[in-house]
Amino acid sequence: MKAKKILLFLFGFLVLLIALWKVDFINGISQVKNIINWKYIILCAILINSVIIFRAIRWKYMISMLKISKISFWQSMKIVGPSFFIASITPSRIGEISKVLLTKDKKKTLAAFGVEYLGDFLAVLLVPAFFLMIYLQDVKYFLIIFSSIILALTVMFFLLKNAFIDRIFLLIFPNKKMIIKHKKELTAIFTSYIKNKKVVLWSLTIGILNYLIFYLIGYVVIISLGINIDILTVITGLSIAQIIGIITFIPLGIGTREVSALGFFMLNGLNSSMTMNALIILRLLAFLPILFGYLLYLIRIKD
Repeated sequence: MKAKKILLFLFGFLVLLIALWKVDFINGISQVKNIINWKYIILCAILINSVIIFRAIRWKYMISMLKISKISFWQSMKIVGPSFFIASITPSRIGEISKVLLTKDKKKTLAAFGVEYLGDFLAVLLVPAFFLMIYLQDVKYFLIIFSSIILALTVMFFLLKNAFIDRIFLLIFPNKKMIIKHKKELTAIFTSYIKNKKVVLWSLTIGILNYLIFYLIGYVVIISLGINIDILTVITGLSIAQIIGIITFIPLGIGTREVSALGFFMLNGLNSSMTMNALIILRLLAFLPILFGYLLYLIRIKD
C-alpha cells in the first residue's frame, strides 16, 4: 500500500512537471516578479490557515452536541491540527481518521467523524454543482454533470467501502472478532447521530465555508498576477479540479488538480503560463495549513 501511494504521488508529480514544461513555466516566473501584488499573497497566506481553525470549532461543538465530551477550543486545535497534517499526506484524506486515535471514546468519536466526513463529502459535491449550474446557465447540463459526479462517487464508494471500513476498524481494533462486534454497535451509533439534523447541518456548513474560503483565496491569487477573470469562473474551475483530485486518489491531488484547472481556465481564454504560475502559488499556499497542523502536532507530543 505504501509503494502504491508513492507511485501515485510520483505519477502526479510527473504530470505536473510535464505541464510546467509545456507552458514554459520558467520564462513565466520573470513576468510574475514584476507584476505580482505581494499584499494579496500575504493576506491569502494568513487566511488559508482558517481551514484548521474552522475545523477545530466544528469538532469542539460537534462532540459536545453529541454528548461525547467537552473540550476547549485549544484542545480541539491539538486534535484537529495533527489529524489535518496526517490527512494531507494520505490519499482521500483517510489519515484524518487519526483524530479518532487521539481521543478516549473511540467508538462514539469514530461515528462523529463519520458525520463530519459526510458533511465534507456533501460540501465537495454541492459547491461545484451549484456554481456549475450558474456558470452553465442551463439546468439540463447541471443535472447531467451533477448526476454523473454522484453516480461515479457512489459506484466508487460501494466498490471500496468494505475494504475502506475494515481498514479504518483495523486501526482501532486490530482483532478481527472485535471488528465484527463493534461494526454493529458503530453502525447503530452513526445512525443515531445522522438523525441529529443540527449536527449534520453544522458539519455541512463548515465544510462549505472551508471550500468557499479556499476558492476565494484562489481568486485573489489569480487577480494578484493581473489576470482579468471573474470570480464565478475561478470557483467553477477550482471546484472541478478539487473533485478530479479526489477521484484520482493521488496524495494532495498533486498534478491532477493543477492540470485540470489549467485546462478549464485555458478554455476560458486565460494565458497558460501566467495561469500556471497562479496555480503553483496557490499550491504553495495550500502547504501552510499542513505546516500549521505539523506545528500543532509537535506541540501535542510535547504536552
